[in-house]
Amino acid sequence: TDTLGMGGKVFVYFKFISYGIGLIWFVMRWYAYQMAVTFNLKLRGILKNAWMFVILGIWRNLAAVVLLVLVAALFILFPMFYPATMPFFLILMMMVFFSLTNFLGVFLTYPVTHKYLVAPAMEDQKRVESLKRRSELRARKAAGEEIDEEELAELEAYLAEDKKKKSGKKKNGKNAASDEEPEQDE
Repeated sequence: TDTLGMGGKVFVYFKFISYGIGLIWFVMRWYAYQMAVTFNLKLRGILKNAWMFVILGIWRNLAAVVLLVLVAALFILFPMFYPATMPFFLILMMMVFFSLTNFLGVFLTYPVTHKYLVAPAMEDQKRVESLKRRSELRARKAAGEEIDEEELAELEAYLAEDKKKKSGKKKNGKNAASDEEPEQDE
């Protein structure tokens, strides 16, 4: 066979590199589907985050791949050893195999997406809603209307605690310029 003047081992390396890239793409899809339906991200952002999550959740991803290989082996090998079950497994494979494997992949990788995207987004949303509600209560109080002082106190306590957390992160991070975070009422 003609190897274009290169040794045959070069093509073996390229083959394994291609398998690795294919496996990474296979795992990235689980994250990409979750981000596409949950967040308003551009394709570049989805692919970048999916790539980072493949690295951040490497052990979880490997466990998911191993589980999917076992499920595929069950669907393929069981009928080979017990031919009488072939019609049942063919029908089962057509009905649930592909959806089951995708479900397992997404189910097993969701905690990584939740930890790095969903939970921070929910915290930001809660903070924005608290700021709006506090601003609304302060405006009503300034207008002389009766308000729930306990709710206002809870909002103030939550926002103060959130401010402490954010300033603590800034001190530990690279941008530790000041202790104060500008207060946002809207």
